[in-house]
Amino acid sequence: MFQIEGQYHATSGLGRLNASFSDAKLVAGKLEAIDAQGFHVSAQLKPTKDLRFNVIYEYQKADDDPKIFDLTANSGDKEKFQAFRVNFIKTFWTRWQTGVEYLHGQVDSFGDSDGKVNSVQMRLWFFF
Repeated sequence: MFQIEGQYHATSGLGRLNASFSDAKLVAGKLEAIDAQGFHVSAQLKPTKDLRFNVIYEYQKADDDPKIFDLTANSGDKEKFQAFRVNFIKTFWTRWQTGVEYLHGQVDSFGDSDGKVNSVQMRLWFFF
């Protein structure tokens, strides 16, 4: 079975969906919301009922409002994030899954901390 999925999101201020981005910054004693927009597109191939292979592209960019940028000029807070992920997930026993994922991406901060991201993650899930 083959499945394609996409999602677009726009977020603002406190309570944003992506915790890896800052919600708001204190500017002159007042919290200023940081707006962000992003999307992801994924494709999943399921060769058996217990094995999934996923490819995902994701992108998110925060608003670079001058008030926020001036405050965070030396910050590591993310302004833009884009990544390509590849993962395998295997159900190996009732309610148990394991997987491995490779992520390659680019992070741009409001300050000067920009660079590439490469990571390999292994996970184990138990579903109640």
